[in-house]
Amino acid sequence: MNLSPREHTITGLVLTGRTWSARLVGGVLAVGLLAGCGLVPLPGGEGRSAGESVGASPATASDTGGSPQAHPVADAPLRFDAGRAVALPAGAADRRIGEEGDVARPLPVLLHGSTAYVAAIDRLEIVDTGTGAVRRTIRPEHEPGLNPKIITRTSRRIAGPPVLAEVDGRQLVIAAFLVRVPHTEQLQRRFVELIALDAATGRTVWTHSIRTATWVNNKSLHPAPVIVGVHGHTLVLRVADSVWKHQYSSAYAIDLSSRELLWTRPIYPKVMAGDVLVGHGEERGVRAWSIDDGRQRWAVREDVLTSLLHVQPGGPDLVVVGDKTSVAAFDAADGTERIQADEPADGAPLHCEYDGQSVTVCLRDVRGIPWIGAYDSVTAKPLWILPNQDSGAPDLVVTAAWHGVVYGFTGQGPVAFDARTGKELSPSPAVAPYLVSADVGLAVNDEGGLSAYPAET
Repeated sequence: MNLSPREHTITGLVLTGRTWSARLVGGVLAVGLLAGCGLVPLPGGEGRSAGESVGASPATASDTGGSPQAHPVADAPLRFDAGRAVALPAGAADRRIGEEGDVARPLPVLLHGSTAYVAAIDRLEIVDTGTGAVRRTIRPEHEPGLNPKIITRTSRRIAGPPVLAEVDGRQLVIAAFLVRVPHTEQLQRRFVELIALDAATGRTVWTHSIRTATWVNNKSLHPAPVIVGVHGHTLVLRVADSVWKHQYSSAYAIDLSSRELLWTRPIYPKVMAGDVLVGHGEERGVRAWSIDDGRQRWAVREDVLTSLLHVQPGGPDLVVVGDKTSVAAFDAADGTERIQADEPADGAPLHCEYDGQSVTVCLRDVRGIPWIGAYDSVTAKPLWILPNQDSGAPDLVVTAAWHGVVYGFTGQGPVAFDARTGKELSPSPAVAPYLVSADVGLAVNDEGGLSAYPAET
């Protein structure tokens, strides 16, 4: 296999953690409906059935055939116990938390119940968030493909988060590592080693090595393997240089039942939605490729340079694209534009949080003023946007959205509110978590690391 390098540009995403004054009015966040605020619903905005992709949990439609239920489910915590904080291993932050608390996404952590799976380039730690104890450390069978000391010195963020997948009736936690395998007496090749753990026991179920493209063996490069997602039994892995993403990137599809390599292509998929992968074109536009065979399905924004485009998850069957002047949601099946919000972004990075049920919240920093918009992740129905003509500039930093609840903070402290209405749910959840489960939230602590805060019942 010999894949030639290709040009590709993508901008890193950073969610800025500044402090603004609070602006909560009568227990309701100062939000306005998107109608009249520059967001235009487009034809074909009917709801779709949920997809199978990992990280995109199916939403439950109401009896009327409309959006999923608008109220939070019982498992979304409204308050955390700040007095019982448990510090996680330093690797959970992985140099992604700045001096002022700003966080570069994604963190190399999978949170499953009360267990955190923390990935590094040379190990995976299973951490009990109740005690901070590392239950088990798993290392790949082969030597790391990159020198951890060099990575630490250069502050490159290599490790990607593990993923959860159901394979043949068993829940697996899967992590990807770049490793070195002897090729001849003088040469070594870099491979990707997948490790699958039983989510119930933490025991290793299998390991599997994937031969990578020729460019990955270039010692001057720092390739980073990232699992884009899992659709059915198919896992899609992206390997791209941590610096020259626009020149060196490849994607690999693996059948998790047989561990067979289904296809590989010199593309840069960013997100998985429905049965497609969506990422940037070689020089311009956004493209979608079939998960089944890696062939291109559709393309949009082909007149825009890839350096000005930001691709984010929108829900089970939607993908969000931001450019210099707008944010739009596209149907993953055929690339149909469902909604578009015109806003002066000046190419600012875009970050979106799908709550795993029915709402996607997107945010970007536009010349120091945050722009925040929310829409129904199934029907693409606009919900609210900030700023609007009534509220002015928002005073909120969004950290996470999970099961109908949006978490964040203002100048007065952490807040939680209904993702569909903007109504305040708790005067203070005590912390503003970046990762959430029914049991715990992971938030930035005073030392610039991550701590686990148990949910109050």
